[in-house]
Amino acid sequence: MAIGAIMALVVSVSFAYVAFFLNQSNNRKHDLYFRFKLGLFEFDKFLKDYSTSDRLISESEALSWDLKFLKLDDFPLLNWSQRIDAVTPHLTKPDDNSAALRDGKIDPNAVNRILGHLGYLEDVVSEIGMMCIRQIIAGRHIHLVAKALVLLALLLGTLTLTYFPAPAWLLPALYTSPLLFTTAAVMLLIELSDELVRESRETLSFVAWGDDGPPEQSDSPKDGKSRRRSP
Repeated sequence: MAIGAIMALVVSVSFAYVAFFLNQSNNRKHDLYFRFKLGLFEFDKFLKDYSTSDRLISESEALSWDLKFLKLDDFPLLNWSQRIDAVTPHLTKPDDNSAALRDGKIDPNAVNRILGHLGYLEDVVSEIGMMCIRQIIAGRHIHLVAKALVLLALLLGTLTLTYFPAPAWLLPALYTSPLLFTTAAVMLLIELSDELVRESRETLSFVAWGDDGPPEQSDSPKDGKSRRRSP
């Protein structure tokens, strides 16, 4: 009975963790999508003060209009660079397109301001893509719950067998089954704790973990300086 209670605890904790992981990713994804749409309307508010006779402004308005039709199911957005192709030439040639008309006057900072809006939108699109990836890799956490459920089912089956006369060759396996299930439960708890620690560190990406940090952060630049590897 004690082992059954432990297995039930493992299953409940694993299921709660997976539900939390999926719910957090889904809520974050919807929040970022709302921020993306809000950023587009702020972009429109900025562009309306400029003359549409400027190609930079007209192409930016067309881009904003096109992005407004994106649905949440269209993410992750893998063709962002293609979507801004019409605007990019006017941003990368400052000699010819470095200014926009505003109230009949040239605004030399228009390019930088548009770059700021597009940079913000690109960051939001990238974050939504990361949330989509988190939902994809959620299968790894679901496997943890599936293993716990299978182990619980095996435990229930073993307990049921103890109520019936068992052949002599099966008795050693029944006697050692508590050790097997206890070991499996400990392994699942260790795996779950490792997932929790990794998840908590991913949310604290601004902390320098040093040698104990996640592998993906070991090569990240620190203090604004990029690392250089010797050939």
